[in-house]
Amino acid sequence: MGFTWLDSTRNSDSPLRVCRLLGCIVSIVAVTTISWGQEAVRKAGAVPDDAELLIRDFPKGWLHFSSDHTMPLNATWQVSREPDAAKEPVLICLGKPDGYVRTEKEYDNFEMGLEWKYPSDPNGNSGILLFTIEKDMIWPKAVQIQLHRPTAGSVFPSNGAKLDIPLPAKDLSYPVNEWNNCEISSVNGKVSVKINGHKVGEVSGCMPQKGCIGLQSEGSEIHFRNIWIKPMIAAEKRISRKMSVRHKKIPVCPPETLFTNLPDGELLLLTPADAHRTKVEAQRVSRALRRFELRGKAKPGLFKNLSPFAVMDGPWFPARQPVGVP
Repeated sequence: MGFTWLDSTRNSDSPLRVCRLLGCIVSIVAVTTISWGQEAVRKAGAVPDDAELLIRDFPKGWLHFSSDHTMPLNATWQVSREPDAAKEPVLICLGKPDGYVRTEKEYDNFEMGLEWKYPSDPNGNSGILLFTIEKDMIWPKAVQIQLHRPTAGSVFPSNGAKLDIPLPAKDLSYPVNEWNNCEISSVNGKVSVKINGHKVGEVSGCMPQKGCIGLQSEGSEIHFRNIWIKPMIAAEKRISRKMSVRHKKIPVCPPETLFTNLPDGELLLLTPADAHRTKVEAQRVSRALRRFELRGKAKPGLFKNLSPFAVMDGPWFPARQPVGVP
């Protein structure tokens, strides 16, 4: 048995068949690549298994503020289900009057994600409020992540909040009535933002660094879904490696003479070279003690009776020449 269909001498239309075969291969590769790309996007916006879902029991866990105090929450904010996502609740904000909903809990270090879309407004406007604290008002003290379509992903402070440098963003949002994805990470006052899988950037120096999380009602109907948050325990801030006051008090080796654990009355006379080596060893011991303290490998109290000059008892030290001893 042979691949006779590739033999042009035996089958005059074999080049056509080869072209068709290549066309099929290209089509398969293209379809596979597209499916892989869609899977990657889906995973990028996936909800972590251990994350807290924030709108599953809405309005439980949320507080409402409106510029019109006579308007109830359900006049602006409603929970619905879409035909293409029967099991996933959708939080619908009608956009009027201005205001927001915010979580009852406060967060500082966390990862968060949500999806949003504007069903009809090409200039839709809304935002995510981070670290909202103090009095509820239009607009509260917070770090805002912009969801305005032309600048979605921009980060800036509002009403007294601070950060080092505001983060501008180009339009990364999808067309009207298509779901967009936003992912946020907050660690020790640093906030990074991704829009539809593209990293917008990072801001630092956020003040405040802890507060509630809010969603804005700002004139446009907007839909939210898959709102999740995963609190994190941030790594401890790097311990300063400067010498502590305790270790600064470790004495420096005298330049010429040094009392050690010789019998009382014996005085050790050092050459300048030996004095220098002793001083270096004393500093080395001090640094070693500091490293033990920083790394937590041993309690500093264990070394309270250790003199930095104990290294002189090691084999490296030159033969002692006691002075004044018969």
